[in-house]
Order: sequence, then structure tokens, then C-alpha cells
Amino acid sequence: MSIYKTLDIKSQIHDYHVLFVDDFSEELKKVSEKQAFFIIDKTVADFYKDRLGVIFQQNKCLIIEATESHKTLDYVKVVIRELIDSNFRKNNQLFAIGGGIIQDITGFVASILYRGVKWEFCPTTLLAQCDSCIGSKTSINVDEYKNQVGTFYPPNQIILDIRFLNTLPENDIKSGFGEIIKVHFLDGKESFKYIAEYYDRSLQDTQLISELIFKSLQIKKRIIANDEFDLGYRNIMNYGHTFGHAIESLTNYSIRHGQAVTIGMDISNYLSYKLGLLDENTYREMKKVVIKNLPKYNLRELGLDLFFEALSRDKKNVDNRVTMILTSGPGKMFKKSFVLDNTVKGYIKTYFEENY
Repeated sequence: MSIYKTLDIKSQIHDYHVLFVDDFSEELKKVSEKQAFFIIDKTVADFYKDRLGVIFQQNKCLIIEATESHKTLDYVKVVIRELIDSNFRKNNQLFAIGGGIIQDITGFVASILYRGVKWEFCPTTLLAQCDSCIGSKTSINVDEYKNQVGTFYPPNQIILDIRFLNTLPENDIKSGFGEIIKVHFLDGKESFKYIAEYYDRSLQDTQLISELIFKSLQIKKRIIANDEFDLGYRNIMNYGHTFGHAIESLTNYSIRHGQAVTIGMDISNYLSYKLGLLDENTYREMKKVVIKNLPKYNLRELGLDLFFEALSRDKKNVDNRVTMILTSGPGKMFKKSFVLDNTVKGYIKTYFEENY
């Protein structure tokens, strides 16, 4: 394995690092020689069955359909039972191969099994590579409520091979770009200009995507260094997520997370503009970027009443107020809580009418 770039992350739980590699299978050979148990996305297992053969031969792996329906407490029990039945012990480690769902399941299990075991992660989606692989969070759904249960428990190591992106469909790539756009907007004017200039080219340029992934992780690293456990400053990472999570749940996740977040950012920007927090020129400049990453979907079909109901269930809400991240421009995001009164609902209704 050739490591061509690294990123070290400090954590109050345990420090860890991201290794950018040109051949993930070399690292798997080393891990397979240890007492490791692999949890693998079924799609990845099918695509890379030859290169994962060394793992399958050992019969110490669990292949999972990476669906939201598996990101539940009931399914976590199934995974834990499989590990115990396979004689997995406290001194063993887990190794996850897949996207965010596999990461959430494995990280959550690792954090609670035997009160904590080591785990490593090989992210295979752009969304996981550019965002979720660092930051320590694990999240599990409870019925229709998304990410209501979770822990902070980072992997001990992250093996990042961008060649996994070669087999991803376009909507998965654009899902990842939703989070790339988000952190570049959060970082300030220079990063905003950077993503505005390079978005189109990066869709076709693997080297540029690698640079954007590294830059995105650097930005997130600075944010979590200030607030690892999401008690204040890190809340800005939820920019676009209040609206995005509602859209995900109402479309039964047919809109990928990052593109739902892209819509969410656009709504947040529009609401900020209508409330007098964001000037019109900046709003228009930000929209030029997000509009490139929006999915083709008629959101009016969701029904505004159901949309407002989904917003009211968001886990970040306080009392009867909806909590969201608004903006005064790139690098100027802040948390705000609102009662969903007729004024706010009216602005959101107008957004849907003007854009869909």
C-alpha cells in the first residue's frame, strides 16, 4: 500500500488518522491477518469480490444491505448477536467497508459492545470520504425518526481510496458534493470562491476530487477541534440539515442525503434572505453554486403540511420551536430557533412555488 497523504485528527476519546492510499486491498491483507471482523456493504462486496476474497475466505465478515431500514436498534442487536456467535472478543477489532450507513452501524456497535472495541473504516462513498468519516458521530434511526440515537466514538484509523468513486452512480457523487459545498460555504469567502470555480471541473477530474476531499476534511477538522461533542460551535455543520432530513424522510430516502442537504441549504439561504439576514446579491451568488447540485424532483408533491410536520420532529428542536442554521453569507452561519408561524411558513411556501 502506498500512502500519499495523511490527516491526523485529535479527539478526547482517542486520536486517529486518515490515510489516503492508492490500493485499499494492501491494507486489508494486513488487517485480515489480525483478529478482525469485517462489516461490508453488499454492493461493495459484489463490485469488489475479487479484491475482497482474502476476507471472504476467513468467514469472519457480515455483509449488509446498506439501507436506512437496517440503521436501527433492532438490526444492531442482529449484528451484535452475529459477533458474539462468531466468538468476537474485546481484544478483537471491527473493520467497516462501505458508506455512511455501514459506518453508523459499525461505529455504534463498536462503541457499545463490551463497552467499546477498536474499529477501522474504509469509506467507499464520496459522502463518507469527504465528511462523515471524521467527527466521531454514530447515529441510529428509531422508527421513522432519523438519527435519534447515537454516540461519539471515532474509528482508530480510516483508509481512504478514491478509486471507489469510479463505480458510484452520479446521484451518489452529487450527494457527496452536497457536503463538500456545505463545508466550503461554512469556511468563508475564499473556500466559497474555490468551490464555485471548480465544481463543474471536479465532476470529471479525479485528482481534483481528491483535493476537494482533503480540503473538506481539513475544514471539518478545524470545526470539530473547537467543539468535538457538538455543544455549540459545531452546530453550524447542521447547515441545510433541518430541511434536508425532512426531505429525506418524506421521499423515503429516494433523494440522497447530500442532495437533500443541498436543497436544505438553498431553503436556509432563501429564508435568511427573506428575513433580512442575507443580502440579495450574496443570496444569488450562493444559489448559482447550489443549483448545480439539486436533484430533479418536484418537491411540491411532498405536501407542505407533511413537510412542516417533519420539520417539527427534528431532533435539534427546542420546545415548540424549529432549530435551523441560517446565514449572513459564506463563513457566517449561525443557529436560530423559530416557531413555525404563518410568516415563516409563508416564506417556505413561496420558496417551493418559485423553485418547483
